[in-house]
Amino acid sequence: MRKNISLHSQRALHNAIAAKKQVPLEPGSLIRLIRERLHMNQRQLARRCKIPQSHLALIEQGKVDVQYGSLIRIFQALFCRPVLHIQPEKDFEAIIENRVRGVAQRRVRQTLGTMALESQEPDSGTSKELLRREEKRLLRNPSSEIWDDEIL
Repeated sequence: MRKNISLHSQRALHNAIAAKKQVPLEPGSLIRLIRERLHMNQRQLARRCKIPQSHLALIEQGKVDVQYGSLIRIFQALFCRPVLHIQPEKDFEAIIENRVRGVAQRRVRQTLGTMALESQEPDSGTSKELLRREEKRLLRNPSSEIWDDEIL
């Protein structure tokens, strides 16, 4: 069996598991670390989780997108209980506020563009007030409406 996993990685895995913390590794790397920690080779693990050894090798190397069901089978074969942990990139309220701001800006720009074509362009104070009102309207009654506009 190859022993080219660094001592640092082995310690990190051991410490994280002992402390019941998250292990921030790609699934394939984590599978390999646990498999090697259990002194199991790829052929043995592949047989236990009923997948081809060649596919397991590709998973461990990160060369294929592994299906969630396959991950569950593999980790169960490694005597692990997989837990899906979702961590939002930002606070949901901040995401909504940013989205509302973008949608409101786009809609007010469209309105101002139409008004300019009709020679009715308002001053900047009025433009800011239109923007503030549109943001307030969208935040007052949050709905899926904010996701209809194509804004990234």
